[in-house]
Amino acid sequence: MEVPLSVDLRERIVAAVEAGSSRRRAAERFAVSRSTAIKLMRRVDETGSVAPAKIGGYRKPKLVGHEPVLPAIVDAEPDITLAGIRTELESRVGVRESR
Repeated sequence: MEVPLSVDLRERIVAAVEAGSSRRRAAERFAVSRSTAIKLMRRVDETGSVAPAKIGGYRKPKLVGHEPVLPAIVDAEPDITLAGIRTELESRVGVRESR
């Protein structure tokens, strides 16, 4: 997984560029890729912040709104397998979920 640069390093790169260094020269000086320095300065120009952007996203759970269905399936058949629960969920509410 990708790890963002520390805020301290980001601030030093920005300070170097604002002091007159080119983005590429700042990248060499701080041992980061050229594209990292260029994208960082673009982010600072657009947002005014050196904070990293959010990595990844959020997905709403597939069973939101269907919470009562799962206990009903298990109550109806206590010995049901995960594969059986999956099949029942698909037939009852149309949610196809992995085990």
